[in-house]
Amino acid sequence: MEVKIVTQKAVTGGWLVLTAALLSGTVFAAGGDQSVDNAFTLCRMLDSTNMLSEPCDVSGWGSSVDISVDMTAQEARKLCPSIKNMLTKNNMTFDKRWTMKVKSPYSGDKAIATCQL
Repeated sequence: MEVKIVTQKAVTGGWLVLTAALLSGTVFAAGGDQSVDNAFTLCRMLDSTNMLSEPCDVSGWGSSVDISVDMTAQEARKLCPSIKNMLTKNNMTFDKRWTMKVKSPYSGDKAIATCQL
C-alpha cells in the first residue's frame, strides 16, 4: 500500500500545531485487526512528520498508539482534536478502547495527554 502524506507544522504565538492529512491509500473499517492496521497507518503518518521525539509505537494488546512530542501538556491536548478530525475525514475508525497517548521527552513514561481514537 502506498500512502502519500502531507504534513504541516506551524508555530504561531508559541503554539505548535501539527496536522497530518492522508491523501491516498487504503482506508480501513473498524474491527480488531483493522484497528491495529489503522494504528500502524497513523504511526507511519506521524513518524513521517519528523516532529516526534522518538518513533511512534503501537500496542495492540494495550489498544494504544504512543507518541512522544516536545510540547507542553496544554499543546498536546490541542493535538487530540486535530488527529481525531484527520482520522474522521479519512474514514479511519478504531474500536472504542483505542487511544493515542502523548508524552514528552521530559515526562518519562507518563502521558501528558490521552486522545480517544
